[in-house]
Amino acid sequence: MTALLWYNVYMNTLSESQKGYIAGFIDGEGCISIYEFKRIRYLHKQYTAVVRVTNTNQEVLDTLRRWTGLGIICSQSIKRTNPKFFNSKPQYGWFLSPNATRELLPVIIPFLQVKRDIAKLVLEFYGDKPRPRGRGVTEAVLSKYALLASRARELNKRGL
Repeated sequence: MTALLWYNVYMNTLSESQKGYIAGFIDGEGCISIYEFKRIRYLHKQYTAVVRVTNTNQEVLDTLRRWTGLGIICSQSIKRTNPKFFNSKPQYGWFLSPNATRELLPVIIPFLQVKRDIAKLVLEFYGDKPRPRGRGVTEAVLSKYALLASRARELNKRGL
């Protein structure tokens, strides 16, 4: 059942108030970013964009999932061996696949306040990225991905 939820890329029609609520929730509790990673079997780095929302209230994440029809809800473990986390509530995450991200971000960008620039950056990233795994990507495209990932890190930097 999880795989079915993950690959569903047909977003439900959202009302204006639902779009605003989802955007506000992503602004406040969510993460939008571009990450680079290297797999052992590939010679070059790979890049992926991530949209996720973490919260201790699973019901609200289920509501976001039900409204959009996108993504999956997962339980996130907290290290309870650390005394700092003994009394913490369980955390849950709403994770969007790349195709779900392509569906949702254009719809909610007008409503985003804090993360609008990073959302536009992610859409720019996906604009050039071929859907099937990105094999045979040129050095010029990899350089562009590296630049976008660097800009994403700057936009997501915390503190002063």
